[in-house]
Amino acid sequence: MQGDNENIDANLINKLEIMMLQRAQREAFAEEYALLKNGKPEQKSSRLSNLAPEFDSEVELIRVGGRLRRASNIEIDAHSIVLDQKHPVTQLLIKRVNSNASNHSAGYGQVFSCIRRRYWILKGLSAVKSVLRNCPDCQRWRGKAKVPRMADIPEARLRIGLPAFYSTGMDCFGPYQVKLGRRTEKRWGLVFKCMTTRAIHIELLSSMTSHCFIMAF
Repeated sequence: MQGDNENIDANLINKLEIMMLQRAQREAFAEEYALLKNGKPEQKSSRLSNLAPEFDSEVELIRVGGRLRRASNIEIDAHSIVLDQKHPVTQLLIKRVNSNASNHSAGYGQVFSCIRRRYWILKGLSAVKSVLRNCPDCQRWRGKAKVPRMADIPEARLRIGLPAFYSTGMDCFGPYQVKLGRRTEKRWGLVFKCMTTRAIHIELLSSMTSHCFIMAF
């Protein structure tokens, strides 16, 4: 298997790609392919009539017509290869462009723009949206975090009319450096919070022992 992979070079990959595109066009545009290959114009009712299609005899593919045959200094293919939007080859092409590191989850517009450099897909933007809409990676990138529904307010915060600190929460914070004469010691704070009125009371802790906590409490 490894020896077979070593024989696959760029020329062979390009040849296989052309063969795959030829098959896709023969299956999607059978009548147009036969007419254009024989040098005859397509039917007026054809889906390709508004593209002024031309047959490239060198690679035996249907291309979009135009007036840019002499434009050799532009980066894109002036006469793009025509593809049907529902053909499996077109779906695989869109997935391949979308999986590129620079295009992955970049959005419909960028993927469509990269494809249009070489291919003309009928209803291309709709085809790109259809494929990317079902892409698991794209769904994760476009997904929005759902805000969880808040739970019911606990009973301790609903005791209205009762004295302050009837329901109390507490927490420690610190330590802080406190200067006593010439020495420095650590001190902590113990904060009490009324769950109903939000009133706050703070006690000082000289250490984090249970004895100091009980005295402050």
